[in-house]
Amino acid sequence: RKALQRSMSQASSETNVSDMPTPASLALLIAAASVLFAVLVFVYGAIGGPFVERLDERLGEVLATEGRALRDAGETDLAMARLRQALDAGFRDRRQTALAAQDYARLAIAAGDFDAAVTALNQAREADPDDAWNLALLTEAYRKAGLHEDALGTAREWRELGERTGSDGARRWALYNEGLIYREAGDDAAAFEAFRASHEAVPNGQSAYQAAAAAARIGRVDDARRLAQWAAEHGESAERRQAE
Repeated sequence: RKALQRSMSQASSETNVSDMPTPASLALLIAAASVLFAVLVFVYGAIGGPFVERLDERLGEVLATEGRALRDAGETDLAMARLRQALDAGFRDRRQTALAAQDYARLAIAAGDFDAAVTALNQAREADPDDAWNLALLTEAYRKAGLHEDALGTAREWRELGERTGSDGARRWALYNEGLIYREAGDDAAAFEAFRASHEAVPNGQSAYQAAAAAARIGRVDDARRLAQWAAEHGESAERRQAE
């Protein structure tokens, strides 16, 4: 019994209130924790922030890859959703932004969702203003939406880009699209000039036939006959040489 009493007395002394943390020591602990938290915030800012940003960039790439796979599998709606998510996630490489936007825009144009296509392509244009494919798709989206003024403005930018870079192909297609826009707007005289200029930039049957048709509509019979004859005799071979 005496041994039990001594054991209880010793346990009581070990849990003496005087051994509990004092307000001063608690304050020191809180201060130390605050310093540690500040250090962690600093480390996150120096290392963690960029790491998280890299994860976001990687997410855009993953979503874009999944979207293209869905597109190839014929799942158009899901593909568009994934590509839109990829654009929202963003990319560090502006070229990747343009490519994802163009893939999305092609699907949107095919689906008749021209507003969605224009939104994505304008996002890509901010990333890379001198991307010829982007200007080509934006011209098409505006034209098919019936926004002729916007389409013409973008087609001219596309043509001027071809002139600056020495790309006859870009000039040919930009002028050809200008001809389509004028034709759809009911201006056959301007359409003829654009189609003829497209044919002169790179001789091709497509532009020659369109120029001949526009010439016939405005009564320029000689021009219509000459261009139609050239297209019939040389159009296919000239386009094959250009493709090669």
